[in-house]
Amino acid sequence: TVFLAIDTSIGTEVALVSDTYQLLASAQSEDKFLHTELIAEFILQVIKQAKVDIQEITAVVVGVGPGAYTGLRVGIAAATAFAFGIQRPILSLSSHDAAAMQIAHTNPQLRSNTFMIATDAKRKQKFFSIYLVKKGTVIPNLISGHRLSDYSFTTNIPKQNTFFVSKIPAYFLAKLAFLTL
Repeated sequence: TVFLAIDTSIGTEVALVSDTYQLLASAQSEDKFLHTELIAEFILQVIKQAKVDIQEITAVVVGVGPGAYTGLRVGIAAATAFAFGIQRPILSLSSHDAAAMQIAHTNPQLRSNTFMIATDAKRKQKFFSIYLVKKGTVIPNLISGHRLSDYSFTTNIPKQNTFFVSKIPAYFLAKLAFLTL
């Protein structure tokens, strides 16, 4: 079982991941404006790099934000078209949930704590999501919104538990999809 994961909520990232959570191949760019130019190239690149036959891909996973409308639209359209073309299901998941899984995995101090993810929403605003880690499990979206300054409850989250995310890991998007099914 192999999942193709695509996220364009910030930059552009594509990954092929096996059901044993092995990263078979990935391609990424942090450029926030080249989604359209890069997405097809990245999909073909990871398939070729992993030496996977297209028919071995069992599902396509796509991050649905939060993020910029144009970037999300490119990723969702590419994922939908590719899934349709190979007649496979498409799974849509929160991009912040994938980032939260990575953050909890790489920050052991969060094992029983609340943390916040923020991403750039342009015009001096942030997209954010708050998560709780309980017994090593990330519980997503206790509260989420688009303007950090509007929510006084965020002052209860220690600064060391606030993560500004500049890229969404397609690998963790695929891993989250495997765990969700």
